[in-house]
Amino acid sequence: MAVAAQQSPQAFAAVRLGGRVQLLGIPKGEVPIDFASEIIFKGITVYGVIGRKMYDTWHQMRRYLTAGLLDLYEATFDRRWLDEAVELASDTERRFADPAGGWFMTADDHERLIAREKPAYDGAEPSGTSVALLSALRIATFTTDDRWRAVAERGFASLAATLTENPLALAEALLAVDYAADQAREIAIVWPRGAGPESAAPLLDLLRRTFVPNRAIAAASEAEAAALGARVPWIADKIALDGRPTAYVCFQGRCELPVHDPDALAARLGR
Repeated sequence: MAVAAQQSPQAFAAVRLGGRVQLLGIPKGEVPIDFASEIIFKGITVYGVIGRKMYDTWHQMRRYLTAGLLDLYEATFDRRWLDEAVELASDTERRFADPAGGWFMTADDHERLIAREKPAYDGAEPSGTSVALLSALRIATFTTDDRWRAVAERGFASLAATLTENPLALAEALLAVDYAADQAREIAIVWPRGAGPESAAPLLDLLRRTFVPNRAIAAASEAEAAALGARVPWIADKIALDGRPTAYVCFQGRCELPVHDPDALAARLGR
C-alpha cells in the first residue's frame, strides 16, 4: 500500500503479514511507530518514495481504483461508478498499455526512460497488471464489448511464460485466468417503476451473501433499465414481471426463466 508519511502508523497497523508499505512525502514532525509489532514481527518491507519512483505507485493505484469502482457499482448500483470505472480503464489503456500486451508502469507522456518496466509478478499485494486483467474481463462482461476481452488476452500473452512456468508468482492473475476460462454470469435485478431498490432487498441480500465467482451484477428500476442498457446491454429489455422485483441469470445474453423468489434465484446460482 502507498500512503502519505504522516499516515504511516495507520498503514502499518492495517497492512498484512509480509506486506509492503510505500511512504510518500515528508512528515511535519515525529511519527510514532511500534517497530517491533508493526514492522519486524510482520515482516513488512518499507519503501521511501521520492522523485521518479512515485510513478511506481500511481500506475498501481489506477488499476486498484478501477477494480474498486466496479465493486462499488455492484454494492450501490449507482451507474456513475460503473461509468467512471470504464472511463478510467479506457484512459489507462490509452496511456499505459503496451501494444504487445500488458501495461507499463509509466505513462506514454512520462519522461523518456531507458526501459519502461512492466510488472510480471504478484507479491504480498497484487501487481497492477494482475488487477487490470481481471478488471478488463469484468468490464467485458458488463459492456459485452469484445475489445476488453482482447485487452485481457493480450495481457495474458505477455504473462504466458510466467503463468506456465511459475503460476504462483501471479496468484492474483490466476483469478483472471479462472474468469476467462469460465462462462461469466450476467445477473440482472429489476424492480417496478416508482419503487426503490429496497423493494428488491430479498434478492439483493441473497446475492450479497452468496459466493458467485465470475459474474457481473446490474440492477435498476424498469424506468432506468433501458438507459442503463447503453452501458450494460443485457439489462436493457428486462422488466419487473407482474409488477414484482425480478431476477435474471444470463450467459452471453441468453437467460434462464426469470424468478421473483430468493430460493429460486439461489437454485439458479447453484447450477
